[in-house]
Amino acid sequence: MDQKEFFYVILYVIGMFCLPLAYWLTKRKLWSISFIILFWYAFCAFTSIGFFYFFNPILETLSIDALKYFFCGMVIVASPLFIFDESKIYKIEIKPYYGIIRKLAVFLGVCSILPFAENFFFLAKTGFGDAVVDAHQAMNDGEGSHLSFLSLKLYNITSHFSDIAALLLCSLFFDFNANRKTIYWLLFTIIGISVGGFAGGGRATVVYQIMMMVIAYKIFSRFYTSKLRRKIRRIGTIVISAFIGITLIMTIARFGNKDITYTNETADVVLFSSSTVYTGESPIRFSSFGWNLKNNTDGHYLYDFIVRYIDDVHFKNNNENRSWAEMRTGLKYPQCFYGLPGFSYIDFGFVGGFVNLIFMVAIFLYYSKQLKGNIPLYKLFPMILCLKVSLMSLLFFPYCGSKILDILYVAALYYICKKYKTPIKQSFLVKNS
Repeated sequence: MDQKEFFYVILYVIGMFCLPLAYWLTKRKLWSISFIILFWYAFCAFTSIGFFYFFNPILETLSIDALKYFFCGMVIVASPLFIFDESKIYKIEIKPYYGIIRKLAVFLGVCSILPFAENFFFLAKTGFGDAVVDAHQAMNDGEGSHLSFLSLKLYNITSHFSDIAALLLCSLFFDFNANRKTIYWLLFTIIGISVGGFAGGGRATVVYQIMMMVIAYKIFSRFYTSKLRRKIRRIGTIVISAFIGITLIMTIARFGNKDITYTNETADVVLFSSSTVYTGESPIRFSSFGWNLKNNTDGHYLYDFIVRYIDDVHFKNNNENRSWAEMRTGLKYPQCFYGLPGFSYIDFGFVGGFVNLIFMVAIFLYYSKQLKGNIPLYKLFPMILCLKVSLMSLLFFPYCGSKILDILYVAALYYICKKYKTPIKQSFLVKNS
């Protein structure tokens, strides 16, 4: 392991830890949404040390310029978080939309029943063993899912609303008794989406759901009574603890017997090193493989759903996509995470990558500036999507490919809520003093 490269990785980590520190010094807010996300950045950066150490046998020489580019890109991505402030929201109009939310919750809950049952029995049968890992590979190969045709369609519908499910759930807690059944339906939907992620051999879906529940709670917690906050924390602790436990089991299944040769280490070391995969890999992989490209991908990583209709490049499955990217760019591992700054560079080059990041930041700032004073519930929807991009910026762009449909579903709900609402007096929820 090159000591100079290791030194620059340490500098990168220190730089990333300066982001939450700078936020705290300037804002003096320890557990705001922005601080949580910035601390997440710092945590992911810290795991990059482990990834660099354990996976060094497969890495090429790290480009210091690439690591600098990645860090500057993350500073750009993080900049709106220093401006976004949920405490500027004084009132949220919610009750007029309860009718729409209840109908949607029941619909999503009913859609979740069949895929949840099939995913649950699949996990029970496989015991989180190699069959789960094989299922993950089968989907990448385009061989289909273990779900039946109907279950797969229903699961896709519920997944399209996964970004706002936690937000809607937390909005219903203000009238817990009246919304009890609706809350259970939404909670079942969230659990069903997470179980589906586990059954597909993935972990990122579940980690994201956990973080979105925390963020949604942070948006509304100021308006909750002390009693309600305690009740939500008890329920949340149980659900999140279960998710974390199963995520650890999935880590063992994914890496315990499959990737021992990946680092030429023993099984025990691989299990430990696998905890750095995803969270710590993007800056290291980009600096090792993503800097010296044969050609850029012209938007096929970040905006494939749009670009493929322009240049008529289509892929039947993920593996075809990876093969095309490997031939065009020369990337050794095109299927891995290179982070939002890395993918921006791979798609558009040095200058174009920065322009793309600034474009994304401009969208974030546009919606964040609308969140102040008295706002209706639906104005939180675009902000949640922006926060998802921020959360996932060290992993991947969450709306590439068919996931762009998630935005369309949320946009449809946005306009439905904007146009139709039940007239209710005193519908504003006032901040507790």
